[in-house]
Amino acid sequence: MEWERQRTYDFEAGKEAGKEAKAKESAIAFLKKGIPPETIAECVQLPLEKVLELQKGILVEGWRNIYSHSIHGRSNTSKA
Repeated sequence: MEWERQRTYDFEAGKEAGKEAKAKESAIAFLKKGIPPETIAECVQLPLEKVLELQKGILVEGWRNIYSHSIHGRSNTSKA
């Protein structure tokens, strides 16, 4: 009987983790479309702080891509 209770607990925990992962995925997609973080938090049921944290991650990722592209662009230009 104890294993059934543990299995149910594990299933519910996995289900919740999946819901949160999907909410984060949706929030990132909405942020990339320019939807305000407050609206996203309300719609995907994530705390505003979490949405802002995701937004910060997207901005950092974007700057890394720009920086990396500019470095590679210069190095390719100098070789030509």
